[in-house]
Amino acid sequence: MKASVVFKLIAIGVVGYLLFAVGTGRIEPGAMGSTKVVEGEIFPDFSVVATDGEPLSLGQYRGKVVLIDFWATWCGPCLQELPNLQAIYERHHAEGFEVVGISLDKSRAALDGLVGRQRLPWRQFFDGKGWDNELSSRYGIRSLPATFLIDREGKVIATGLRGRELATAVAAAVKKGG
Repeated sequence: MKASVVFKLIAIGVVGYLLFAVGTGRIEPGAMGSTKVVEGEIFPDFSVVATDGEPLSLGQYRGKVVLIDFWATWCGPCLQELPNLQAIYERHHAEGFEVVGISLDKSRAALDGLVGRQRLPWRQFFDGKGWDNELSSRYGIRSLPATFLIDREGKVIATGLRGRELATAVAAAVKKGG
């Protein structure tokens, strides 16, 4: 058997095993080079430059309730959720609620255009790498939208919330103190 065929068979076997191991919980998704985010634990901080050119880190928001929102302008469910997210932001911003958008767009013009048209007041991170975005890769994001609700101490309250569930969780979180 040729060496290239043997190599391909080994590679297929390794990939198959990894898919099986991750799917059955034998290997944690975070073990594959990304940081695992766990409800009830501190969200791992990051330090990047936002689209406004200023430094952006979760640590800047300590003492506030924060929604980390991984999204993109081409993501239908993300766009459907925007009116709800804007309403929650307007309702609870004065009580200490913030949103940090992490865009998986490849086009800065598309992001800036939508942010401008929708008048999104929260800060955005964009690096133009799409699914290879620095933060989406770090936190193992594999689908959009992906949200992480963080309490005033930096702990993850919940993940993947949208709609009424998100509104209820944010209202409860800002009520808890502040």
